[in-house]
Amino acid sequence: MNPANSQLRLYPAPHLVPANPELRRAARIAGSLRVEALPGYKIGTLSQEWQALCSSTPVSEPFLNPEWPAAYLRFFAPAACLRLFTVRDQGELLAVLPLIEERARLRGLPVRSLRAPANHHSVHFEMAIRGGADRANAAAVQALAQYFSRNNSWDVMELPMHLQNGAVGELTRAAQTCGLITETREAWRSLQVPLNPSVVADAHEPWLSGASTQFRKQIKRKWTQMETLGPLTLRRADGFDSVAFEQFCAVEQSGWKGAAGTAIASNPQTLGFYESVARQPGQACALTMYFLDLNGSPIAAHFGLTQQGRYLLLKAGYDEAYAKFGPGHLLVNAVLHDLWQRGLQEFDFLGPAMPDEARWTKESRTVNRTLIFRAGVYGRMLHTIEYPVKEQAKHLLAYAAELRQRWFARPIAA
Repeated sequence: MNPANSQLRLYPAPHLVPANPELRRAARIAGSLRVEALPGYKIGTLSQEWQALCSSTPVSEPFLNPEWPAAYLRFFAPAACLRLFTVRDQGELLAVLPLIEERARLRGLPVRSLRAPANHHSVHFEMAIRGGADRANAAAVQALAQYFSRNNSWDVMELPMHLQNGAVGELTRAAQTCGLITETREAWRSLQVPLNPSVVADAHEPWLSGASTQFRKQIKRKWTQMETLGPLTLRRADGFDSVAFEQFCAVEQSGWKGAAGTAIASNPQTLGFYESVARQPGQACALTMYFLDLNGSPIAAHFGLTQQGRYLLLKAGYDEAYAKFGPGHLLVNAVLHDLWQRGLQEFDFLGPAMPDEARWTKESRTVNRTLIFRAGVYGRMLHTIEYPVKEQAKHLLAYAAELRQRWFARPIAA
């Protein structure tokens, strides 16, 4: 990163001023904000401010906290060069965007890359931004977009696994107004089970409102069958407990994930990463592990986080010796019951939707992957190579078909 470009006070160029009045106001405010590219070692110095920013951000995501990129760097990319792009207004921190600066190749061509410090273990990636004042937020995002449009030390920016309506999506839209080339594609959809604590207490299994009657009966039948083998109980461990963590790892390792090498304990880096984020302190977010015990021994387990009324499932496993009883489904049912009793509003499966998860709910969120290219000949060439004309035409035809379907589905006026 060019030191001369590491700090800029931005004044929007006339030809980059957006046509939308709200964006024009944001661009004017952005001119008074300060954008800095801090070296990665300052993540500790910035941690307290960053944490405070996360507690006020519009998106309730534990993955915004500095512990997640810090853990990723420590265990998966210890030699990476991290940059912390910050936006301040008279000293007050408004936004933080952590990115790794590296030399890479895109379709065989050399590129100067800025990429998110995240992989599939990180689940989601987002930019931390102050909540509450929409105009200030828009200005902070616009200031970052202007900064990147004027900084010539990068070629492509990779922003994976971000929520469709999150701050990264806003940054992508602001980048377009600044003349940068953007491409956003759906990466996957994740499923959520909404819970309604206002449902009367004597309603029949209100936490299963999204499941079919047949599936409910199946869960009840399997539970009864398992109870013939001994007492079947749900156990919850709040906060980090080394014994509980080892029990979870053992359950997960015993199944197909252990055989495939994808279990937490299969790799020392993965084990270190999850133990690190599990131990992270936090008032708004807490580690929650669930166990389904048969005769006092765990046969299924969840490793998740609880934040602001949501339970986020990071990892799950079960003892395949009991596979015919569906212990994974039995545990989800018991966890949903516990969440509903405690007044939580949502169970989030997080990862790409799986067929078994779809039996619990149809509610979903879109998770996207975005690439941003610098304006200019090389940026356009990289975009064309990464997204060939044929693929873009296919995408446009699909969009046109969707518009046509919507048009013909409109009610005819009397």
